[in-house]
Amino acid sequence: MSHQTSFADLDYSYKKRRTRREVLLSEMEGIIPWQVLLSQIEPHYPTTGRRGRQPMALETMFRIYCKLVQPVRPANGRCSV
Repeated sequence: MSHQTSFADLDYSYKKRRTRREVLLSEMEGIIPWQVLLSQIEPHYPTTGRRGRQPMALETMFRIYCKLVQPVRPANGRCSV
């Protein structure tokens, strides 16, 4: 005999635990003024039109860079120097 699904089971099944990456990206989205920073970097970023490998989109590269230089926060929340 199969288990009957309740309304609570259905409601909980759509929720998933947010990963640390999702939390970090949502925090970065609220803190960093992307358009202001991108407008300052854009004049110095290489554009297409040259031979060879084409550069990635500026916004993509900048988000990757910000993610890489983000300080690592330990699980206990305290920073050790």
